[in-house]
Amino acid sequence: MLDLDTIVKLCAIGMFFLSALTFCITHRGLIKEGLRMDKLQRIGATPIFVVIGFVLVGISFFVGPQFRWSFHGKFTTIEKRTFRNEKVLLDSMSYRDCTFDGVTFIYNGTGPIQMEHNVFKGDYILGTYNPAVGTTVAALKGLGALTKDWPMYGPDWRQNNDVTPPMLRLPPTPEQQ
Repeated sequence: MLDLDTIVKLCAIGMFFLSALTFCITHRGLIKEGLRMDKLQRIGATPIFVVIGFVLVGISFFVGPQFRWSFHGKFTTIEKRTFRNEKVLLDSMSYRDCTFDGVTFIYNGTGPIQMEHNVFKGDYILGTYNPAVGTTVAALKGLGALTKDWPMYGPDWRQNNDVTPPMLRLPPTPEQQ
């Protein structure tokens, strides 16, 4: 399914393509002998299509990316539920007294998270469909803010082992000096 941003950009590309086509037809003599231009071509369809294309490009800036902060002050609350071997969305969710067993948490960065009095069993994975969130997690791991054994997965859900935390060097103790 295409998001609105992609649809608007595709329409803008279509308008620029039509403007190039009408320019070629009206100014390069590509019309066969005897074929008359209609009224739209006589007044100049090229500038019209160019203007529509630029308007659509401008609209695409306001439509924005697929992942946008969309929290409006209210969490969706889930209480006393057990999640087992499934994907669990975290954005704008509040989990209370829940059990998570072998789950994949999905966080796309579109809202805050609340977790209260939950039980975690087995291994779990933190995944995202938002490249900005994935890059942030990679930066935190690369800076040593996450543990070494924290698995990282890319947008295609294959494990990414390219990011490793630095070797931390502690300052020497007085006995070592």
